[in-house]
Formats: sequence, structure tokens, C-alpha cells
Amino acid sequence: MTVLMEKAKVLKENIAYLPASKKDFANSLLTQLAHKGSLSDKQWYWVDKLADMAQGIPDFTMGMAEKHEVGLLTGLAQMFEKAGVKLKHPAINLNLDDGREVRLSRAGANSANPGFIYVKIGKYNYVGKVSPNGEFFPAKAVDSDTKRDVVEFLRDLSRHPAEVAAKYGKLTGRCCFCGLQLSDPKSTAVGYGKQCASHYGLPWGAINCTEA
Repeated sequence: MTVLMEKAKVLKENIAYLPASKKDFANSLLTQLAHKGSLSDKQWYWVDKLADMAQGIPDFTMGMAEKHEVGLLTGLAQMFEKAGVKLKHPAINLNLDDGREVRLSRAGANSANPGFIYVKIGKYNYVGKVSPNGEFFPAKAVDSDTKRDVVEFLRDLSRHPAEVAAKYGKLTGRCCFCGLQLSDPKSTAVGYGKQCASHYGLPWGAINCTEA
């Protein structure tokens, strides 16, 4: 039920992005949930579907979707799986070449897309998802320039994950996982802190640098 309540929260936060024809239905579901504390299985199905729609996540039951080969993100998926033991919403924050922050997170086991990795610009602007087979499916509303930049970024990430993470740490001085400021030069060099290294199963402390 916790996963479904999270979906309801996502729907509420993004309801403004739904098509006008869907907003009244979404509002009625959320109102019933607020009054009754629960919904029927069919109503939860629509909460899940509308939450995805509000974030721009395409419905792959409708025709063929545009896709781009970007390479496997197996290592990232494994990190999310390990971190999920202790963290509720494992995610990583990186940067496009123009400085825009990119947030990648795993789709939950009970989501419509288990095994996929969701891609956002910033915290809320959904731009697409990556399949376990290394295919990027962009959201329909994404402009061509952003689509191109994200595809290039994902291809770079699939080939050089450690370098991409380190680049973020050096550019921002913050951990690519939790966003906290990095004070140790060993952390800045790799782009993440010691505690997050433990959560995500990553090496830390092997960088040859002098303590500040």
C-alpha cells in the first residue's frame, strides 16, 4: 500500500501537467482517497496510470514509441538495487554538458516499468526512461535539443560511469547521490561521500590525494 500511496502523492504533485480531460477524474480519485483512506483495485490502477501520465511517462500499450540505443546501465541498476536495501528512493544526480542537472532513479518493483531507470532534468521534469536493454524512450514533450543532449549523456554514462560521477563532484562540490557538500578531497575526486559509497557498494578512499 505504501507504493500506491507514493503514486497518489506523485499524482497530486503533478496533476497540473495532466491533459484537461483527465484532471477532473484525477481530482475525484484523490478526493475519494482523502475521505476514505483507500481505493478499489481498479481505482488504484488509474492512480498509477494517471501519475505516470502526469510525469510524461509514455504508455507503451499504445503503439510504438521512439527509442534510442544508449548502452546498458547495468552497473547503475546494480547500485540502485544494493542501495534500495537501506534507502527508500535511491537516485543519482549528474550534469549535462551545459550544466543542467540530470536525476536518474530506478522504477519500483510495483511500478508500470520495473527494471527501467527514469531520467529527469532537475527534480521533477521527466524526460524519459532507459530499459534494461539499454534503450532510451524519450517523453513526447521533450524538445529535440534536450533529447539529443540526454542521449549523448546516457551513452557517455554507460561507457564511463566513474568519470561522469567524478565530473559532477568536481563541478558542484556535492555528493552525486545525497547532494550533501563534500569536504574530503577523496570524496570530491570520485563525486560521492564515504557513507554513500557504502550504501551503493562503491569503492572509496583509494584516490591518491592529500587531506585538506
